[in-house]
Amino acid sequence: MSNFPKSAVKSSQLLLMNFSSLAYGCLLTALIFSPSAQAEALKEQLSFFQHTPYLIQSSAVNISPAAIASVTFSIEVPANAGQSLKAITIKPITNVETIAFKEADTRAVMGEDYASGTPLALSSIGGEQDANDTSTTLVFDQPIEPGNTVTVRLKVEKNPLYGGIYLLKVTAFPDNQNNHGLPLGNIRLHFLGSD
Repeated sequence: MSNFPKSAVKSSQLLLMNFSSLAYGCLLTALIFSPSAQAEALKEQLSFFQHTPYLIQSSAVNISPAAIASVTFSIEVPANAGQSLKAITIKPITNVETIAFKEADTRAVMGEDYASGTPLALSSIGGEQDANDTSTTLVFDQPIEPGNTVTVRLKVEKNPLYGGIYLLKVTAFPDNQNNHGLPLGNIRLHFLGSD
């Protein structure tokens, strides 16, 4: 028999129980916050396209300097995209001048041909940007389902006075609240200059 008092044995058992609880808590925390658990949690929160939508055509109508023109482009959402297309952001890349759009005159249709396409409702145009942000965001009232093509027409406030190549960066957003945009590339426009 040991010569330890009962209170000392009880204290050591309590200490051992507290240590076991602490060790279990640390192990559980490590499992919860492990990289793979974090990646899995992040995957559930975010939504991505399985196959990328892509720009299939773009054009500018009336490329004369300082004219009021329109830019038209089409995006195909492949059948195996895995997500619907909810929104598009168009950001003019600064050149000698920056292209600005008449957001109220923006239109979208289903299909590749703007003239014969079925009109689509846009739930919002513009977005919340600061004064220095020249991008325009279009949010479709009904997301564009995989296997479809959408064509967008943006009215330009005024063509650049200085001719040359102007680029518009296009980003697509899947239909999910916690999503990140996927850059689709640039629309390349050539405007005439005033000689």
